[in-house]
Amino acid sequence: MIGVNDQYSGHDINTYPANFTILLNKALLYATSKENVIVLSIPDYSVTPFGGNSIKTAMEIAAYNKINKTISDEMDIKYVNITTISLKAKDDLSYLANDKLHPSEKMYSEWVAEMYDEVLLALNK
Repeated sequence: MIGVNDQYSGHDINTYPANFTILLNKALLYATSKENVIVLSIPDYSVTPFGGNSIKTAMEIAAYNKINKTISDEMDIKYVNITTISLKAKDDLSYLANDKLHPSEKMYSEWVAEMYDEVLLALNK
């Protein structure tokens, strides 16, 4: 949630790499190994009615995802891109909850399917 909340609140993106790294290192402290940690990309809410199809928001979320992907790769942490699935809400509102912002069961189900194999591997490590 750190990235999307930072983006939505208008925080300076330059503070994100250090803050994300701190949280990732904290997660690593709680995990038995880095193979038990998985980073998920930030969903793109710009395509929702709430997000207003904002190009600016989409570009900012992409920038945050580029940072968290780069740091995850540098730290050799598994990264799963769920952003692509979130973009389906642009043409299909059934991917959204009644508030037209948050993910619906349908979107969560596709996210789970996307990460399932990686999570299963992580749990078996």
